[in-house]
Amino acid sequence: MSDVKTGTFTVKGTPEIAKTDVGEYGLNVDKATLELDGKQAEVEILQKPETPLPSDGEQLEGQVEKTQYGLKFKRASKFNGNGGNGYSKDREESIDRAVAIKSATQLVSARIMAGELKGEEAAQAALEAMTVDIIALVKGDKAAEGKAEEPKKAADLDSDIPF
Repeated sequence: MSDVKTGTFTVKGTPEIAKTDVGEYGLNVDKATLELDGKQAEVEILQKPETPLPSDGEQLEGQVEKTQYGLKFKRASKFNGNGGNGYSKDREESIDRAVAIKSATQLVSARIMAGELKGEEAAQAALEAMTVDIIALVKGDKAAEGKAEEPKKAADLDSDIPF
């Protein structure tokens, strides 16, 4: 069972401020009805008091999580979760591949310098190092290993969240 749903949610109706927590961070607890794939649920949205309430029909990117206190909505980070540098996913993956290729090439170079690889074997290892897709293997990409993942069964898609 999944306790988190991620996607682009549509605000239905007019959200309201349920309460203001004047603690260290001064957050409003806003109640809103969100819709995803034709299903609706009432959720709490924590946000700063100066942040305006979302309006009816507004699209919110993020995730709804089921907690012991009910359903909570958390907006998606505008920084792609990669340290706040704001790179796109494609750019981030391109940088990861470049670093992986550089590392693999340095490893092969060290093995050649140590005399572990010579001649054709060294050339083959160098070629493989420049074309390696370490990122896909590290991330567990089954397609990269030639093994396609089985489609999810209906039981795997069961959730306590109504979306």
